[in-house]
Amino acid sequence: MNHWKKLLSGILTLTMLTALLAVSASAAPKAPKLTFEMVDETTLEITGLPDDLEEPTADLYTEERSGSRKVITYLAEDAPIVDGALVMDSGEELEFETEYNIIIYDDDGIYYEGTFVLTEQEDIPEAGFTDVKATDWYFNAVNYCVAKGLISGIGNNKFGPSYVVTRAQTAQILYALEGKPAVTKSGNFPDVPSGRWFSDAINWAANSGVMSGYTTGNFLPNAGITRQQFMATMYKYVKLKNYDAARSGDISGFKDVKDVTEYAVPALQWAVGHHVMDGTEDHRLMPKATTSRAEMAVILASFDRNIAN
Repeated sequence: MNHWKKLLSGILTLTMLTALLAVSASAAPKAPKLTFEMVDETTLEITGLPDDLEEPTADLYTEERSGSRKVITYLAEDAPIVDGALVMDSGEELEFETEYNIIIYDDDGIYYEGTFVLTEQEDIPEAGFTDVKATDWYFNAVNYCVAKGLISGIGNNKFGPSYVVTRAQTAQILYALEGKPAVTKSGNFPDVPSGRWFSDAINWAANSGVMSGYTTGNFLPNAGITRQQFMATMYKYVKLKNYDAARSGDISGFKDVKDVTEYAVPALQWAVGHHVMDGTEDHRLMPKATTSRAEMAVILASFDRNIAN
């Protein structure tokens, strides 16, 4: 048994009922970008673990309420992760649309702690971008979004994962989610002339109340959008569509929660609560950092799979 697990097992037993209520939003020493996929009913594939992780093991379990009690069911306990694969050792089987809690250990202690939901994967073709590799944490999300017509590349067979998402692109994303309805009313922005690729999307976003212009009267279509602005816009769309906006997550454990502007707090709580957005590797929200196209793809794929559909 992992020596850290021996030291921590007593503490975990005593505190598990309360300490794991919001594992995706707090308490993790690190928050690396990992993805989880079911290989079969007894094998979980974990993508994103570094090659130099020393003898990783994991606990995998579910939590359910039975009256005032919380029932914890283990699928794997201190099970080795071999070549990214975690095999269930309890006789329990993995299921889609179930929320799982996972704790990954290495020789230094807890490496990762979080929650995820397994979603049945469609047969999505690869988009074929030369700058998106199968080992990239955003690979599946990019393929999904392109296949669904939600986003496209930047030309020359490239996706531009590190490029900053603009306000025009954000409007286009939500306009695509809405099915690109006919637009008959202008948003009256001087910098949004008719006939541009983003004109209908921005006019629709403004008329629906999902996005607005600046006090100057301009929309600034080419301006980058921050992470908190992006999630605030997504949150407005959620409420416009009457999707589930009630459930919220705890963001108090993030190191830079004080940097979140007040207007964006409900949106980020919603995003964390629905696992639409995670923090960075050092457990930060980075609310005022710009949103990359890779991050946008992951957020959008999660949103379309788990909320819009």
